[in-house]
Amino acid sequence: MFLNVKTEEEINMLVKQNSDIAIAVDKLEQVSSNVKFQHQALMREKSERDYYNDMAYSRQQGIEQGKYNKSIAIAENLLKNNIDLEVISRSTGLSIQEINSIIEKIEK
Repeated sequence: MFLNVKTEEEINMLVKQNSDIAIAVDKLEQVSSNVKFQHQALMREKSERDYYNDMAYSRQQGIEQGKYNKSIAIAENLLKNNIDLEVISRSTGLSIQEINSIIEKIEK
């Protein structure tokens, strides 16, 4: 049941007509006046926001790491085909220093 009331009189009329609404209004008043409960609710909301922000950040980090790993794999394949380091750098976005590190790893 959706309540679309604008005045306290309308709320009081609904409370008289429906005992479930009376219980809900009573509970709402108790919760609204309880500072400890409000603080707990705010902390719970903050915790949920922090969790979802952390998850989004971790997901983005994973995506970035995956792109980097893909660039490394492409560079390794290009190196095996004797492609020029400058071309590899432009193609993958990796620096010459990063490509030289890949070369060292391949040679080991």
